[in-house]
Amino acid sequence: MVMTLLTRPKKTVATVVIATDGSGDYNTDGTDDDVQIQAAIDSLPATGGCIYMKEGTYTITTAITITTNNVSIIGCGRSTIVTTNDDITIFDINGAIGVLIQKIYIYGAGVGTPTNFGMYFRGGSTFHIVNECWVENCGSVVAALFVSSNNSIITNCYVVGNVDAGIRVLANNYRIISNHVEGGGDNGIEIEGNNGIISNNTLEDNDGGIVIRGNGILIMNNVIRDDNSGGIILSAPEGDENNDCIVDGNYVSDSVQHGIRLIFTDNSVVSNNTCEGNDSGNTQTYSGIQLESSDNNVIQGNRCRENDNYEIDISNSGCANNLVEGNHCIGVDHEGTINDVGTNTQIFNNVES
Repeated sequence: MVMTLLTRPKKTVATVVIATDGSGDYNTDGTDDDVQIQAAIDSLPATGGCIYMKEGTYTITTAITITTNNVSIIGCGRSTIVTTNDDITIFDINGAIGVLIQKIYIYGAGVGTPTNFGMYFRGGSTFHIVNECWVENCGSVVAALFVSSNNSIITNCYVVGNVDAGIRVLANNYRIISNHVEGGGDNGIEIEGNNGIISNNTLEDNDGGIVIRGNGILIMNNVIRDDNSGGIILSAPEGDENNDCIVDGNYVSDSVQHGIRLIFTDNSVVSNNTCEGNDSGNTQTYSGIQLESSDNNVIQGNRCRENDNYEIDISNSGCANNLVEGNHCIGVDHEGTINDVGTNTQIFNNVES
């Protein structure tokens, strides 16, 4: 007999199978489906295991909680829908290590549900991966995907139409790679933590783009368009400056405010980025690249075009010992190309027109 997914799902695909059509180890009926899903997770041994969720819509009224290490929740892509109408966290990972959530479509409860997280990885848990998930319409006033656990990876996810931030990380040693974040009511990606990589993401029409506070962060090859504040912002309080960050190869266009902005950020590199058409409201207030109270940075090899205030703006005397070199600054509809009111700024070999 030839074995198939339908004839032997438990042994060929997963430790435990959940289904809406009666073919699983645990079967749901569209009402309080969290009961069966939670029972399946709780049935796994202490060493962990895999939950395979077949295609179908799973409607929950209570959070699905994962406290066991090494648990994988794997669906069938956008055809595996986990949804709620209630103000709850959908997947709540609390104290576990090594959780994988993959190929699940999460649809939240929307406006008026301020604790409706799509996924919440709490502190004390670590080494998690979220891959190829869709997260939409979550009402949380913090984030649709909220990570406060170290050593986590979020990759290839589609995060759209959520009430607040798309992805928010308060942790260290993270990787946010190749996600699409769109139409959020706050920043697309917001980070407070050290030693991370944010690369190859696309952000469109969020209230803000990528907002960073931390040290040793690489922000590379992202595309940010049409956000309602700034494209990429590295900001820290005075006395606790960001350090040793690299902003390289990003494309930032048509932001309402600055394309790239450094505030109390030192010893960092902004290179090979394209910033064009920022200050989209033509207020002559916001620039392509702006530094404020930031020291010892390298601004090199960027292409800044038609940003409405300055293409590059060293904006106050609190900026010291910055290098502005080899940038291409052009435009007709702007206040000017390079503005420098900093201290000991070194400006070399830029093209200005």
